[in-house]
Amino acid sequence: MKVAILGAGMSGLAAGVVLERHGFVPDIYEQNSFISDHYSHIGVLFNMAYRGTTKQPLKYIKKTTSVEISPLEKITELIIHSNSYHVTITNEIIGYSFIHGQEPISLGNQLLGHIKKSKFLALLAMMNVHASYRERP
Repeated sequence: MKVAILGAGMSGLAAGVVLERHGFVPDIYEQNSFISDHYSHIGVLFNMAYRGTTKQPLKYIKKTTSVEISPLEKITELIIHSNSYHVTITNEIIGYSFIHGQEPISLGNQLLGHIKKSKFLALLAMMNVHASYRERP
């Protein structure tokens, strides 16, 4: 069976990693000549997003996908302001920050390091053709 992934962003790279772990070798199509985001920025993974599953999301991700990712920093303080109150949460790991973009330590490049067999096809960008997800009439 042939598998194609459209886009080499976070979801496309994660899909490539998981598909390879299950024995598939997908072709990953990307309209740009690079993976991940155009510009550098910081993204955050809050532990509360995994509240019903685990208190340690990075260990959970490694256990369930065999993918180890390294955060830029641990987040140990969260300050919440509103019109009626001010709350500061400290003394625990609240989440993790990751860099997105072209840097070698970016989350996209970390995921890319786990893809061993898939082919990346950026031909559309070289030919100045824009792909569409819609079927042609």
